[in-house]
Formats: sequence, C-alpha cells, structure tokens
Amino acid sequence: RILARYASDGLPAVAAREESGRLQFFVGCPGPGVRAEVFRRLFKMAGVHLWTPGQEAIVQSNGKSLAVYTGKPGLITISLPPGIRATALDAKILKRTARTLSVQLDERGIAWLRLEHE
Repeated sequence: RILARYASDGLPAVAAREESGRLQFFVGCPGPGVRAEVFRRLFKMAGVHLWTPGQEAIVQSNGKSLAVYTGKPGLITISLPPGIRATALDAKILKRTARTLSVQLDERGIAWLRLEHE
C-alpha cells in the first residue's frame, strides 16, 4: 500500500507491504522537506523500539551499548525496552524509573550507556 507520494509528480514515495508476518517499507529518495517524524512513524508501525520518542537524537545500539547524540548539552529522556537495564558509562543519570532514564548529555551532546538484559 502507498503511504506517501512525491508532491512533484504524484508517484509513490513511501510504500509498505507485509510479508512473512513482517512489515516492510520502501522509501524513495527523501527530499529536503522530509522530517524525522516521518521515519519515527514508520519505525513505530514496524514495531521498532524508539529510544528517544519525541526528541531529536541520533541513537546507535548494538544490544550491549547505547550511544545517544544530539549535538548540544542538556537533558534527554531515554525509553528502555522491556527486560533491559542501562548503566551510564560516561553520562550522568539524573532520574531513573522502571522504563525511562533522564540523562545529562556531555558538552558535545553525547551519552554512552551499557545495556544489560534482565
């Protein structure tokens, strides 16, 4: 099914299909008007965990560690998936709940955390 079309010519820009119980997305070349929110919605539809929902951040995880980058210092809230616990490697955790962490990013806007499976 077509989820979005190019404004310039009306051709499909984003499409999805389900195959073998998995949702697959096909995204054409995103133009300058495409915001991160578009990709967040696609990821959510596909069941991907969003580590920093509603916040602008680049997140990298390999299952053992988590890096969060915003490019500026400040606080960020990290959402943990079920069964995952995180400890700070070079960041300060200011508040912890069962599923979220409030983390102080360093002067570059970076935080590194270790992930552990409970």
